[in-house]
Amino acid sequence: MAHYETVPYKFLITTKRAAFNFVTNTSPDAPYGDVTDREQVSCRHLANSEFDHFLIVGQSNAANHGEAYELSPKKSVFTVFEQRCYRTASTMLGASRSGGSVWPMVGVALSEKLGNRNIIFTNISVGSTSVSDWAKNGRFHNRL
Repeated sequence: MAHYETVPYKFLITTKRAAFNFVTNTSPDAPYGDVTDREQVSCRHLANSEFDHFLIVGQSNAANHGEAYELSPKKSVFTVFEQRCYRTASTMLGASRSGGSVWPMVGVALSEKLGNRNIIFTNISVGSTSVSDWAKNGRFHNRL
């Protein structure tokens, strides 16, 4: 059985503080999906590699409520959005806002800790939601 270490708490807190100091204004009902400057990659190639896939569901801290920053990981960090794969950038595709996200930095750290495995994120987070919004018959349940 493989043993994985978690990302150090201090790293997560420092990253969160750096990324989440403002909120942008977009509709929470429409996921962020501007792929104009995104590098699309082969999902088939990723599927044939060693990877870990993470579904990100949450509120503000997961939904691009931070300040956008210059980090487009050229390492093994990717995002799946609308059945296509992209290199991950500061603003995660699929979340409800258009600011920055902590997840690309977490992805780089995870990839390094796991021996440069591919890290794949699918982010469906929406700010200001509750558990009932994601439960059966909730307004965002269909995104699961």
